[in-house]
Amino acid sequence: FFKVINYLFVIDNPRALMFFCSFFLFSGLYIWIEKFGLKKIKKSEQGICISSVFVFFAMFSTTLLIRQGFASIFILFSLGFYLNKDFKLCFLFFILAFFTHTSSLIVAPIYYLISSNKKKIIWSAIIAMLTISLLFNMFVSFVIGSNAFGAATTKFIYYSGKTGGDFYLTTFLKILPILMIGVYHSFSEKNHEYKNITFYGGVLYLIFLYPFQLSERLFMISTVFLTGFL
Repeated sequence: FFKVINYLFVIDNPRALMFFCSFFLFSGLYIWIEKFGLKKIKKSEQGICISSVFVFFAMFSTTLLIRQGFASIFILFSLGFYLNKDFKLCFLFFILAFFTHTSSLIVAPIYYLISSNKKKIIWSAIIAMLTISLLFNMFVSFVIGSNAFGAATTKFIYYSGKTGGDFYLTTFLKILPILMIGVYHSFSEKNHEYKNITFYGGVLYLIFLYPFQLSERLFMISTVFLTGFL
C-alpha cells in the first residue's frame, strides 16, 4: 500500500507521508459530504452540518491507522453509491477498500446491512456478532495456535491476552449515548439510512468494545469520520 503511494506521489519523508494521507482523507470526507451527505439536508442547515463534521473529525487517528483510514473513505463512497443504487461504482469502491485493508470484507457489508430497513435480519446479525464477540478470545487463541492465516496470523497477536479488563472510555463512547438518544428526536425519516447507522452501529460498537476496543478499528467510519454528521 505504502509502496504504491510512494510510487505515485514520490513521498519518502514519513512526516510528509502522514500529512499527505491526512489531507487526502480530509478531502475525501469533504467530497463525500458534498456528494452524498448533504442531499437530504436543508440548505439553511448545510453549513452547520459541515462544521459539525470537521469539528468532530478525529484527524490524529488518520496518522496512526492510515490504511484503515483510506479503506474507510472508500467504504463511505461505496456506501453512498449503494444507497443511490449505483452498484457498479459501489463495487468498484468496495474493491479499492478491500485492497487497501482486508477488514473491509467485513466492515462494508455491515454498513450496507445496518443502513437498510431489514430489522429482522439486522437483529439476527447483531445476535450473531454478539456471540462472535464473546468467543473472540477463544478464536484468537485458536488462530495463533494453529497459524490459521499464515503470515497474516501475526496481526492477531495484538489481541492475544487482551480482555474486557483492558477497557477505557473512548471519545466516541462518551458521545454515543447522546447520539443514540437524539436519533429518535431529531432525525427525519427521510434520513432513515443514517438513523439506522447511528442506532444499530452504536449497538455493534458496544458489542465489539469487549475484545480490547476492536470496535475502534471496525467502526472507524463512525468513530473518526462521521461522528459530527451522525
